[in-house]
Amino acid sequence: EIERNGIVKLLKNTDMNIEVLAFENGKSVVSYLQKNSCDILITDIKMPIISGLDLLEIAKTLHPNIKTILMSAFAEFDFAREAVRLGAVNYLLKPIDTDWLIKFIEIQANTSIAGEEIGQYTSLTKKLLKNSEKGYSKPIHDTINIIENNYHLPSLNLMTITNKLFISIGYLCNIFKKETGMSVAKYLNCYRLEKAKDLLINSNLKISKIMNRVGFENFPHFCYNFKNYFGITPSKIRGVDDV
Repeated sequence: EIERNGIVKLLKNTDMNIEVLAFENGKSVVSYLQKNSCDILITDIKMPIISGLDLLEIAKTLHPNIKTILMSAFAEFDFAREAVRLGAVNYLLKPIDTDWLIKFIEIQANTSIAGEEIGQYTSLTKKLLKNSEKGYSKPIHDTINIIENNYHLPSLNLMTITNKLFISIGYLCNIFKKETGMSVAKYLNCYRLEKAKDLLINSNLKISKIMNRVGFENFPHFCYNFKNYFGITPSKIRGVDDV
């Protein structure tokens, strides 16, 4: 309750012309959404009666255009991955960055998603990709270093990584998933897409050039992966309509 009231007070004290409502559990939110609409839903992941992920799925069914932010103290990739699948706009780890939250609400309230605005907030799994490597075993450290130094090479994949490390594919797959919470292929794909987003926002390079610089060779495949990951196409992240 204290945290919920704090967020309400924070948002009401801004200059934004918005209405802020608070509910004590997911069931109350569903009851409200069955009769009313809203633009943005902020919910915790772990709640009684209805979890945040279940609430998101119900909310998206009732109002497909609703924007949703999920909060959690659990910095685990599985939560973020499920949130993406269900259409979450973003995933916040506690303690909440209040400046980021206000900026995000401002962006959504203005219904504008230009490239320079997107650059103001962290994408769904970027924090997970930048998590401290402290405690990782040597093969995990080495794998991450290989990816960060060679992600631009289309030939980089699980087999080439294991060949460099002189270990088996099965062994690396098992320990990487166990220690990081995601597969090697997923980490590589996410890292490439994060680099692509940075280039889209901070450079004037053509999208096809950016695609090549981050290790993709097929343009439709790149665009599909990019939209599936960020929820927006490479063109629109620059504020340009898709051709």
